[in-house]
Amino acid sequence: MVNNTAYAAAAPRTILANHSRSLSEDTCAAVDDGDAAESGYKGTFLWDPNMQSNLVSATAYGAMITILPAGYLADRFGPRFMLLTSNLFILRKQKGPLFTTVLSSHSVIVGTFLWDPNMQSNLVSATAYGAMITILPAGYLADRFGPRFMLLTSSVIIASATLLTPFLAVFNFYALFVTRVIMGFAFGFAIPPVSSLAARWFPAEERSSLLALVTSGLQLSMTLGGVISSSLCQLESLGGWKLIFYLFGALSLTWCVIWYIISSNGPNSSKWISDEERIYIMASMPQKNAVSRKVPWCSILTSLAVHSVLLVQFSFAFVATIIQFYLPAFFRDVLHLPLKYNGLCSMLPFFCELMFKNVFAMIADYLKRHNVLSDTVVVKIFQAIGSYGTALSMVGIALFVDCHRIWLAILLLACHGMCFSAGVSGSFTSSLSIAPRFAGVISSLCMFWGMLAAGTAPSVFAYVNPFGTSDDWSTVFLICAFIYVSFGTLFMVCGSAEVQPWARPKQKVSTVIPISVEVEVTVR
Repeated sequence: MVNNTAYAAAAPRTILANHSRSLSEDTCAAVDDGDAAESGYKGTFLWDPNMQSNLVSATAYGAMITILPAGYLADRFGPRFMLLTSNLFILRKQKGPLFTTVLSSHSVIVGTFLWDPNMQSNLVSATAYGAMITILPAGYLADRFGPRFMLLTSSVIIASATLLTPFLAVFNFYALFVTRVIMGFAFGFAIPPVSSLAARWFPAEERSSLLALVTSGLQLSMTLGGVISSSLCQLESLGGWKLIFYLFGALSLTWCVIWYIISSNGPNSSKWISDEERIYIMASMPQKNAVSRKVPWCSILTSLAVHSVLLVQFSFAFVATIIQFYLPAFFRDVLHLPLKYNGLCSMLPFFCELMFKNVFAMIADYLKRHNVLSDTVVVKIFQAIGSYGTALSMVGIALFVDCHRIWLAILLLACHGMCFSAGVSGSFTSSLSIAPRFAGVISSLCMFWGMLAAGTAPSVFAYVNPFGTSDDWSTVFLICAFIYVSFGTLFMVCGSAEVQPWARPKQKVSTVIPISVEVEVTVR
């Protein structure tokens, strides 16, 4: 996965003459060009915030296009090939910007590509545009045809696009833009198959733990990616930031081969599990003797439980996009961290997510398995931690952090990562529990809102944070806190972990008609 520390290093460091604060008012003085070079930040691309915003949003828009059919296809035809194609856990961060700063007429810049703000914004948003086209049908297609092949195909496309990115950036801006839109198409087909696979493989009483384990690959890639990417950026003799795309693109293709060999759409078709495991998994799944698998679209779109999950997914995706893509810029521009420390600090929230998400999931499954609390109460408790805990962390960063309190910023970001991970046992588990038969469709809807958030967040960020000052960043963090609290409260009221009435299979009714037969017996 390409870490966004690379993007911070590849971006030019901009010095604004018309800064909203004078240096006498802000004791944390801006870094000049010489200091920036000594800190390890050497720019390559001259992309302003709008271009950066569009490039960040590109994969989200692309995924929104494929996400709905992907879930249906995964459930219908099997998730194995679909999952292989998308390579979700290695490539998710490919949506990141290749820049972090704002340009002005008084800016001093060192870079390679002269792309104006509009171009940068479009490039960031390209993948989001592509995903918006495929994200809705993807869930339906995953449920209908099976997720295996969909995931395989999308992963291959994303891996190939990753390898081509350095060449296309030099060759032609519009070629890179089109490639990122195509990457968005593939990304939209990648995520619903994962939910479809989870509904086929994970017993209800183990769903939180297994979901946390499977999605740990995302945090693992972000954690290791921060260290690896910041190191590769400094190897200028070997290509610097380009090495990141080559390395993770090659790793992704390797993963695709492994996935093709060992994956299957469900326990019945797997050659890698024992008969005992197969029987155990199948016995815990709902029986599929329903009259019809027709998707109850009207019931889904009018369900408060579904809408509460969708909006929580929006809030998490919105803030995750800000943290994932712009945190290195916050460390550089506000806290003035050198590049060698930027990668380590940027990976901290994801490391905390990795550590605590599995702990929270085990606690949640224990409470459900031993009937300590109902499934719905459990998901609401952990979602409360996820929404309100993260909001408090954002408020703390907005009000109390500056370059003199770097330790506090690191502590609060660690708390944010810890609380964020509780959402896996909250709304994420709820999305698989309220309608297991239509997990791909529900996942597509969740990802559509997630991609909408990922596409919107960079634009909001660029509008609210035009100069990258401490005050601008405080506003960004307060907006994130407000979104967390608003949609988290909605889930507290309307959320559920019980199978909804419209999602229960209708059993076939066998009508037995009694027939009376009169037998005349003649005794002679």
